Amino acid sequence: MTIRNTVYELTITTRSPLHIGTGRELVRDYDFLFDEPAKIAYMLDAEAVLLLAEEEWKRRDTQLRKRATDFDAKPAHQQTEKEEQQIRTEAQTLKEIKRTLFTGLTFEQLREARLLNIKRHLEARVMVAGRPVVRYALSGMLSHSANVYEQVKNAHGQPYLPGSSLKGALRTILAWYHFPERQQPVSLEALQSRRTNRPPDAKFAGENYETALFVVPTKNKPINEQNRDILRMLQVGDSTPVAVEHLILAPITVYGSAPPTGQVGQPKHKAGGMDVLNVEALDRDVTLHARLHIERYPFVAGADRQRGLDFAACQSWLDTLPAAGRARSEARIAAELAYYQQKKLTPLVQFYAGLQDELRQLDAQSFLLQLGWGSGWGSTTLDDRLQAHSDGFAAVVQHYKLDQPIKRKASTFRSGDSFPATRKLVLNQGQPWWPLGWVRVEMREVPR
Repeated sequence: MTIRNTVYELTITTRSPLHIGTGRELVRDYDFLFDEPAKIAYMLDAEAVLLLAEEEWKRRDTQLRKRATDFDAKPAHQQTEKEEQQIRTEAQTLKEIKRTLFTGLTFEQLREARLLNIKRHLEARVMVAGRPVVRYALSGMLSHSANVYEQVKNAHGQPYLPGSSLKGALRTILAWYHFPERQQPVSLEALQSRRTNRPPDAKFAGENYETALFVVPTKNKPINEQNRDILRMLQVGDSTPVAVEHLILAPITVYGSAPPTGQVGQPKHKAGGMDVLNVEALDRDVTLHARLHIERYPFVAGADRQRGLDFAACQSWLDTLPAAGRARSEARIAAELAYYQQKKLTPLVQFYAGLQDELRQLDAQSFLLQLGWGSGWGSTTLDDRLQAHSDGFAAVVQHYKLDQPIKRKASTFRSGDSFPATRKLVLNQGQPWWPLGWVRVEMREVPR
């Protein structure tokens, strides 16, 4: 019998800015130069910039020497003290620049020293020794933070969506969709490690739920849990890359549920300013393509059943992936819409109302999904499945201090409180405007 895997072509379209980070921070004036008037961040090749600065220094030094020679050749009555002083000052300036050029001048200092020019060098995309000075440029606002978190890119500097990020998001929606079937209790005791009989570290808090949801039990000798995970059969490839021009510079605020007295819908303030940072992000309405494979052999393999592994019982979980995605996005969009309606934050209300309309119009093989950095606690956990058990959920939040960014502070969370209290939002002209990470996923089976 020939067993063919099921292959789907995925068309993924960003509905809000999407940030999948590398963990690296790009530092202003060392990794990029920001043009304030034009609101453009030029990501520069530091070695090429240094070569360019050296060339510029030599050009200015040659011009100065010629000017000094021409000055000396003038008749005495044509030589002015002002011009002589200008030549001496320029000579001293060039001497000082040469002394500091290779000891760590920032891009801004090079610009101030007239060795790096936005119009002549950056806008013109000059090359030095066969390498571009500007690696790429991002349009957008920059917050008061000096750094930008980098977007993941391939070896050619093109952004893409890693298959691991997408599979993690799909795993979460399957867990959310099937959690009620497993009838798992929600309590601190339910999280206790089987090895220590104590709640595990926060990183492994969901381990028991993961096992109950995805690990197929065995009747015979123990088999490694990783080999019994049904999502081994779900293989998601990296997306095709897109041009770097699809990246934007996105300033981020942490929007809180407790604004200052008398203010509605204001970002939280920290140390006298908005709690903001910056990220590179794929812009809205960018389309990527990826492939998803469902391996069919374990679902029909008699040898596995003889070993006590019955993967066939879970085959429908993977086949109902679009339905799970639609149900999850419907619940999450409704919850977020209610949150922003309560906050009277019009741009976000309009955004989520638009997502609701879009979801209703999608066919049965398409769904909406939130993933990536900044998508929030709700998009990476069982979310309302846990919160439905208010007392047990409160015990978990209190134990792990999930309501406290600084873990040394005691939890103040009580049963029935809203959770989480904050959202990461993209700013537009200084105002919270978009959530992060919403995409539309369209699945089409590839004929085999």
